[in-house]
Amino acid sequence: MKTILLPSQEELHRFFNYKEGYLYRKIQTSSNAKINDKAGYLHPSGYLLVSINCQKYPVHRIIWCYHFGSIPSKLEIDHIDGNKKNNMIENLRLATRSQNKSNNKRARCDSKSNILGVYWHKAKSKWVAQIRKNNKNFYLGSFVNQENAIAARKAAELQHFGEFAP
Repeated sequence: MKTILLPSQEELHRFFNYKEGYLYRKIQTSSNAKINDKAGYLHPSGYLLVSINCQKYPVHRIIWCYHFGSIPSKLEIDHIDGNKKNNMIENLRLATRSQNKSNNKRARCDSKSNILGVYWHKAKSKWVAQIRKNNKNFYLGSFVNQENAIAARKAAELQHFGEFAP
């Protein structure tokens, strides 16, 4: 993935105002983009993007740099709640690629438990809990009731992923 140099904090403050997770234009950059207009558009990826000097940037990265100046090398900006459109500064944090990916994992849409790593094992007639980290599966046990399987999974998430648990 090509690294794109982000504008400086000073430049971002010259172009935008920030309020409650959104950027508002301070200067008119085109005939369509007026002063005080909300900046950005929804990309098919689900992220909001903004154009600055003919270059497109994810809004969450711009908001981070607007507040803190830069993003350290090899770190990403994670949406704590997993909502790509929630760019409130309180919802953004620095994360490694692995941490960011672990926070964004969700249960499959056909899951009977609606909990990642908890599923019904028909042959055993029990709920099974497991977790995956560093491409390794860890079996957490089989349980008669779903609540105990979910509790085992949640405890393992905290142990393995800490604050980045899904």
